Amino acid sequence: MTKYITKIQYVSWNDQIEGSSKKADTKKIKLENQGYNLISTQCGLFSGLMVYENPNYKTKKKGKNK
Repeated sequence: MTKYITKIQYVSWNDQIEGSSKKADTKKIKLENQGYNLISTQCGLFSGLMVYENPNYKTKKKGKNK
């Protein structure tokens, strides 16, 4: 199974491309199982985009050296 490690992930599909919807659905399920939350959706007549965010993502902070 694919392990996603970034803060933001995008899921897009285009109904005019064969298999695109199934791939998008598979990625959506994997992201939700890994704790990602849906934060935005944009849909058109034949395509769409969903934006997921990982609330557990930890950013690396660089310390200041004096």
